[in-house]
Amino acid sequence: MMGALSSDQPEELTLEARLAFATKTLVSRVRTETPHAFLERFVREPSPPAVRFVQDFVRAYGFVPPRDLVAFTSLSGVRPILGDLELLHPLALDAPPRTAPAEGASNDATWTASVRESHEPREPRGDDAFASLVAAGGSSALLGLLVGALPIARTDAGETFFVSLYDGLDEPRPDAPRRVSRDAVFSYSWVKRSLTGPLTRDLSSFAYAAALLDVRRSGEIDDAEFAESAEAVRPYLSRRSPFAEIEKIARKGKGAPYVPPRSAVLQGFARSLWIFGLVSDDGIFNLDDVRRAFSSRHNPPLSKTIWDRYLRAMPGSVPTALYTLFRTYFLDEEQRMLEAISVCRKSPAKLVVDAAGFFDDVARGRRDLLGAGKSLSKAKSDFLSLGLGAPPSSRVSSRSRVRAPGSDRDVVSPNPASMRSGYRMRSVGDLEALAWEHLEDTGVHDAIRSTLAERPDVECALTIVDYLDRDGHVHDNLVLLNEKEEALLALSEHAHPVLVPLLVGRALREDLRAIEMLGAIGDARATPHLVSLLDRAPQRYRHLETSVVSALRGLDARVAAPRLASLLADNPLRDWKEGLERGPLVRELVVTLGAIGASAAPAGALLFELLSSKSLEYRPLYPICAEALARLDHTAAAPRLRELTRIAATQRDGVPTELLWALGQLGGSSADEARDTRDLARDVVLADRAAEVVRLATMTKLGAKVEGFDDALERALWEPAFKREETSRRRVWAFRCFEESGGVEFDMDAVRYFVTLDDHAVRRAATAAFRAQGHRVPRVRPYYRFLLPEIERRGLDALHQALHDKNGVFRYNVALRLAAIGHPSSVAPLVRSLRRLFEEPLASTYEYDDAPHHLVWFCKALKRMGDPRGNMALIEGLRSTDPHVRAVIADDPPDDPRALPELVHLLDDPRSFVRTRAERALASHRDDPEVQRMLAARVVHGDIP
Repeated sequence: MMGALSSDQPEELTLEARLAFATKTLVSRVRTETPHAFLERFVREPSPPAVRFVQDFVRAYGFVPPRDLVAFTSLSGVRPILGDLELLHPLALDAPPRTAPAEGASNDATWTASVRESHEPREPRGDDAFASLVAAGGSSALLGLLVGALPIARTDAGETFFVSLYDGLDEPRPDAPRRVSRDAVFSYSWVKRSLTGPLTRDLSSFAYAAALLDVRRSGEIDDAEFAESAEAVRPYLSRRSPFAEIEKIARKGKGAPYVPPRSAVLQGFARSLWIFGLVSDDGIFNLDDVRRAFSSRHNPPLSKTIWDRYLRAMPGSVPTALYTLFRTYFLDEEQRMLEAISVCRKSPAKLVVDAAGFFDDVARGRRDLLGAGKSLSKAKSDFLSLGLGAPPSSRVSSRSRVRAPGSDRDVVSPNPASMRSGYRMRSVGDLEALAWEHLEDTGVHDAIRSTLAERPDVECALTIVDYLDRDGHVHDNLVLLNEKEEALLALSEHAHPVLVPLLVGRALREDLRAIEMLGAIGDARATPHLVSLLDRAPQRYRHLETSVVSALRGLDARVAAPRLASLLADNPLRDWKEGLERGPLVRELVVTLGAIGASAAPAGALLFELLSSKSLEYRPLYPICAEALARLDHTAAAPRLRELTRIAATQRDGVPTELLWALGQLGGSSADEARDTRDLARDVVLADRAAEVVRLATMTKLGAKVEGFDDALERALWEPAFKREETSRRRVWAFRCFEESGGVEFDMDAVRYFVTLDDHAVRRAATAAFRAQGHRVPRVRPYYRFLLPEIERRGLDALHQALHDKNGVFRYNVALRLAAIGHPSSVAPLVRSLRRLFEEPLASTYEYDDAPHHLVWFCKALKRMGDPRGNMALIEGLRSTDPHVRAVIADDPPDDPRALPELVHLLDDPRSFVRTRAERALASHRDDPEVQRMLAARVVHGDIP
């Protein structure tokens, strides 16, 4: 497995001879070649072992390896990176020797010939590629197969380097050969038991940096030449890369290096680490490590949707196939394991076919060992003894183990697999009652959860829970709050009652996601169980209590008000340290006590005491505390509110909107107080000029006759603020004032616009205000992604109608689904919808990353279609008067030459963020002569300095 690659060719053609020659040329190559092109020469003249590598790789994995990976097998200068580093030959598959390529063969011709030879029929040896590879390569090979990567090198310091083979998990590999390995090199530390990376942008950068250090240590280049070459490769290396000398010598102040986003390798590592711990032969993992590694976030229950995705991916994806086979075996899912074996036997990859045969033998009792004496049946029994059936708590810790009340002994739960068959015949109502009866028994809940995955009436609700559990709203390391909020809204509308006891059981094991979902569902049966979590021993940071309080607000748990007031009294903020530790909890308590309408006497007195505190930690809470007191109708707070208003009026930021609104609610208990409050509200400077509508509504409530309320309301609703969240806040307050004061007429188009916004806070406030004032509110149809399969069954026309539904919400999900289907008839509906979005009013004046959420996804959907008609619509958007439309499209322009002149024109855009995106888009066309001509014309005509 380890050591230099060898072949049966004559000595002058052996890899050793070629490597000796390559070493002599490293000095000139690191001086003259770019990191991106460093491995290209070895593809133009592939060695016999490299040709054999392609053949073995295709036979084993079912697709052609990236060109840079093939070239890497022919390079010598990467050997001494950190200590004794060796190349790893990944496959122990026999193959007939191939002759060397003809002299003068072109790069593409040679590569094509190698690929063609790799697909030629070969005589099978009959060996087991999967078992023999794991036996020969040990833990490195096993880990690489599970995470979708190939071990390429190791160090004496206890690290193995892997190169990524798959762009995405659970997706079939494309047939076209790739030029480079994207998100290429990762490092696994056998000492720290952790995977880090991507360390380099591509495999060429890894090889170039290694060769550069090699010739520097041999003294063949001086420091000046080394620094120059280090500057060339530095942008391709992560700060966690193993090339510390390059980090030290590279000049500072040049900006952060390019670090690719987290790729499928890290996802595969997170979901497969428990499997690796069970079957690896290094003797380091124990069952406690397996317990910590198993997470429902990365190992969600196999709903029909997830299982169908696995079945589609298994034939062309080695990591997906192995993960599914191992998982179904260890979780004792016999029927699905047999189905997976049947699918894997039809794979073009020998590793997948042999793995299917291996597990078929294991299921029939013919084999039990994998690697160095590792018993799979023993590993399975050990795993089942942990009671970690799907789905476990997403907070796997020592506190997650179920204990009987008043006892220090763990409750031993029956094996979930043994109960599953008995639950299949029970009704959903019986399963719900059983779940409530066994709240603390994880085994029973796991068996019920697994059984429900087969029930069509619970499928939609389970899909939403799976989505939230695995952070389905996470893209490019950013949590898109719009999509998470959408999923919680969908859960509140489509949750099945049987989910409540299952989520309560997880909440009792301190699962924060389950607590959040219970708050979204709003089932009052969860209230006493959530309140009981507030009685746990105090912790330094109150994340659990904060989540519980937020969920109780969603449950409108008025019965919990005394306990919440007691919790607020027990968590004072006396210094900055307590502010950091308890501040979020205190904020949630204040908002919740006001929102649930608790009894004014105890809660109001407590909040008034907080409002009167001189502690600096309470000052940021004054506005929300004032609003809560107003909701509780605590009139005794009016003098303090007037005092705070006078103080705020003298400060630069002005009077907060919440404080002004609270004055209107509490400042008119008598004629004298109303007059004083009106005089105060008339003259103060507001924090937000759009809050003028709140001032006028306050004056109206205090008995004053005001003018201009209509104009103030219109400005607050239609004028954009600096950022979208500020615009949303303005609109919410405007609709609250309209709900209280009325007196303004809206046409039906305006009503429909606000009640169909994707901004849930504005949509909810607008709906409540319009109904309170007697306006006719249309019935809104939300198009959650979880409901689209049902619409899709009615055909493409149904999706097209949903896309144009005037009363539809979250229609960007429909656009993305149509783009995934890719039928040409969907282009025209998408174009019409996108052009309507171009005409919508601005939602923000902020210049960076604040475009409307639905606009971004509509543009991406139309680009994914790749149709000239859609491209033309996007090009029209580059001429839009809305800067956010121009920026969104310039950030991800269509692959159409007609877009290039528009991008060049945007280099003169008055908005800097539009110019920046246009420059970045044109950078990929720097070698296009037409682009160079247009840029040169701008310089000649003096368009740019």
